[in-house]
Amino acid sequence: MLSFFRVNDPYRLIVIFFLLLIIRLPFLISDVFLTIPEVLQLTIGSALDEGKVLYSELWTTYAPFSAGVYWFLDWAFGKSQLAHQIVSLLLVFIQAATLNGIFLENKAYNENAYTPALVYIILLNIFFDFSSLSPVLMSMTLIIPSIGYIFQRVDKKTRDEIFLNTGVFLGIATLFHLTTGVFILSTILSLIIFSASLLRRYLLLLLGYVLPITLTWLYYLYNGAEFEFWKFFLFSPQSADRELYLSLDLWIVMIVPFLFLLIGFYHVTLKGRYVNYQVRYLYVMFFGLCASVFALLFEVRLSPHQLIITAPFITFFICHYFLLKRNSLGLEVIFTVFVTAVLVINYGTAFNDRTFKISETKAKLISSTPEHSKSTQGKRILLYGKSYSYYEQSTLASMYLQPDLSQVHFENLDYYDNLSSIYSVLTNSKPEVIIDEIGSFEKIFDRLPLVALKYDKVKEGVYILKN
Repeated sequence: MLSFFRVNDPYRLIVIFFLLLIIRLPFLISDVFLTIPEVLQLTIGSALDEGKVLYSELWTTYAPFSAGVYWFLDWAFGKSQLAHQIVSLLLVFIQAATLNGIFLENKAYNENAYTPALVYIILLNIFFDFSSLSPVLMSMTLIIPSIGYIFQRVDKKTRDEIFLNTGVFLGIATLFHLTTGVFILSTILSLIIFSASLLRRYLLLLLGYVLPITLTWLYYLYNGAEFEFWKFFLFSPQSADRELYLSLDLWIVMIVPFLFLLIGFYHVTLKGRYVNYQVRYLYVMFFGLCASVFALLFEVRLSPHQLIITAPFITFFICHYFLLKRNSLGLEVIFTVFVTAVLVINYGTAFNDRTFKISETKAKLISSTPEHSKSTQGKRILLYGKSYSYYEQSTLASMYLQPDLSQVHFENLDYYDNLSSIYSVLTNSKPEVIIDEIGSFEKIFDRLPLVALKYDKVKEGVYILKN
């Protein structure tokens, strides 16, 4: 298989696309499960499609451009997991083709090949939730072209638009996923070390980065949500509690890519022979890899698919191993082992709990049918808790999507403004079912007796609107 892609033939991309489609096909046709992040994404799209304004009428830490994509997909296809997965598949292919094109155009390797595109699609199928349309995946569609601009600059191409375009791409990427903003730091570091650019060009880079973020802020300023934009998005690592969908045993399944990454590092440092600009590319990608690992420390929701942020850089170094060695039967066997191991991990964790003992991670990540789900099916609900699975068969009836953000109102009832906001939500939105997993609504109804009369308490923490 490897030798087939070690040629400079763009038609190999067609084969890569069909390989990606075949790998993802079990997830496209199975409809076995939703992950909790997917439930949130579908709920956000549905809420925005109902006319809610992000951040002021929908409290979430999801980035504005990602939320906009979810809104569009809900408008076009409804609350469809399949639509999200198809868009995810197309984005992975576009990213693979773009990354491979950057490496070819800048002669990053000693031979021109389509191996990087192949390795990239394999890495983006190492775990089952990589098939979701995550914000980090959408953001990487902008990060990858910015790598090409950095390569051009360290190769001594001096055009002002390179700096401006790099900043714009990184700024838009940040509006899809906040933590990818750390790449502005690795970009500046790479440019300082490997280019003697004028201060004016660094200012252009920063201008390009800040411009899309500023324009987005002006939009929310116009809609009266500028404070919420800052709090829920730009300062989300401080505003929100961290949600971990990982357990330590998950790192066992990450041994394969990291093992090949270490092998790639070994061959790059000890066995590679490169010209000057290729050495600069190595450092650029190493800085990018460090930045991507650093970004994981600030993730509000740390789930397996967040590792997508490292994929372009791991691909770069792994391909150095495969492309530095001559074609041989042994190399084909090693590559086959690499592909097989990744796919066994993917399908094993998704469809067979006995293949890998990652039950804790899967239990945290998979949306399971919650208690009282029948009473909420098809209803408009207010959930104060983290059992997001309720939203699979119901719709959001308020601004309160994430409990860590909602507690500003629900846990500070002595402030009139907070109580007034809750009263306004309950009387105007009229949620048909209130599910209180934290235990605050007894106090709320004590403060709002007229609202309390409209609800029947059917069970501890469950309130249903009277007919």
